[in-house]
Amino acid sequence: MKPHTLYADDQLDINVSNQTVTIAPTVNDIPPHLSYSLSIRGSLPGVPVDKTVVVRVTRKAGSAKYSAYKTTHNTSPKLGEGDRPSGGGGVCHTASVRDWGEFTLAADTTAPTVQPVNFSEGKPLKATTLKVKIGDNLAGVETYNCYLNGSWILAEFDGKTATLFIDTRGKLRTGHNEFRVKVTDGTGNTTQRIFSLSR
Repeated sequence: MKPHTLYADDQLDINVSNQTVTIAPTVNDIPPHLSYSLSIRGSLPGVPVDKTVVVRVTRKAGSAKYSAYKTTHNTSPKLGEGDRPSGGGGVCHTASVRDWGEFTLAADTTAPTVQPVNFSEGKPLKATTLKVKIGDNLAGVETYNCYLNGSWILAEFDGKTATLFIDTRGKLRTGHNEFRVKVTDGTGNTTQRIFSLSR
């Protein structure tokens, strides 16, 4: 860890088992002040390297919740200062984390979701601002782009509701319009939906 990563001096209890690492402070039970680099070596059977992410596991009442981090991959890692490898040999998966707890590897091969909110396929539009809810099960949405009749159109994203807002005033044709939404998550899974809209 780099200097000043912790708020105060502490001794960390670090346990490594296969491709899982658990980190806990023994003195001050508070999160780190700064992010630190965590590297886990290994692979998941049948899962491509670029679909593997470092996740934090939160266990409660017999269930587990997974929170993913943006992950980089190196097949021949040279660990720098502050890096802590864990697990066996193979690919080194690295994430910048600002938490304590249990960390492991998980697969994200599921494409993002794209769901219209205030319009329906083939039906006349009643609103000038289109609303589209987007989401991803693990790695999170990385990029999104919208196109109206083949031309890129600005979309504003509301993180609280995970909704895109697209202002179509002055851009819709009379009659048939093609509206396309393309969303890619943090591991490159992509969903593209095309809607036929009428005005």
